[in-house]
Amino acid sequence: MKSCIKGLMLCLLGFVLMLGGGRTASAAPCPGTTTLDVLVGLPAAGCTIQDKIFSGFTTNLVDPENVNATLIFQQLGTQDQHGWTFSKDPGFTSSFTLSYTIAVDTANFPTVTIFAAKDQIFDGLNPYDVSVADTQTGVPSGALGVLNVDGTLAANETEQLVYGSAQTSVTTSSVVTIAAGEQLASYEQNWFEQGSSIPEPGTLFLLGTGLVGLAGVAWRRNRKS
Repeated sequence: MKSCIKGLMLCLLGFVLMLGGGRTASAAPCPGTTTLDVLVGLPAAGCTIQDKIFSGFTTNLVDPENVNATLIFQQLGTQDQHGWTFSKDPGFTSSFTLSYTIAVDTANFPTVTIFAAKDQIFDGLNPYDVSVADTQTGVPSGALGVLNVDGTLAANETEQLVYGSAQTSVTTSSVVTIAAGEQLASYEQNWFEQGSSIPEPGTLFLLGTGLVGLAGVAWRRNRKS
């Protein structure tokens, strides 16, 4: 009996240690509010929020330190929303490009996929001569499509793209065109997920720790008897 309990404890301890090491340690948590130059300067592993990893930020803006980047995260059941809002005060006044990758942390959330994206531009004026062509490609699934938004009509400021197949990694490459004398207050990009996320490794770690504790109590009681 003692050998069985001891064996159970060793198995549970190994399980707990495995879960504790499962999370990608090199990807830092994404900041809720930061500037674009900080995102551009992230390590290759990028940053993570819940089950998503953002990486590979590039832009041709000469002053990314003046661009505010606000993280978007909403829990919508099995269709959580992740993304960024990029804004500038008083606004973007010249054309620019912006690219980065959003990927599922498949090592810890193997059932989650990305099924749709949405782009939106904001400005206090309408109509205004601003447009964004956002080409989104999957890795390694090939081309997915292009999101086109512009300021000619309020209805054109937002567009959603539903992917033809589930994705675990999407690279967005946006070309923002701003006419002379015009400006863009902010540019928002969102991605929507589907599938049931497995519990966070931290939660499983606590569960495993509790099981080890219970096994230890049983072992001590058996030893006393």
